Amino acid sequence: MAGLVNRSVDAISNLERGLSLPSLETLERFSEKLEVPIRDFFDFGGPEQGIEKERMMAQLQAIARDLDEATLAIALDQIRVLF
Repeated sequence: MAGLVNRSVDAISNLERGLSLPSLETLERFSEKLEVPIRDFFDFGGPEQGIEKERMMAQLQAIARDLDEATLAIALDQIRVLF
């Protein structure tokens, strides 16, 4: 993990042991490498949010990141129609 987010092994170890907190930049790198929204590091959800729903939301976000603006607009329109 340290290599993926360009941090030292000691820095990651300190995060894992709760001895230090990650910077926003480090959180952004984790988010990118793990392909999860950064809010997932803070959003613990509630009983109404199932794991499967969260997994699908993460997949949608990962797909949306790779779309150009015009295609993303079409995708958003299609989701609105379904809603």
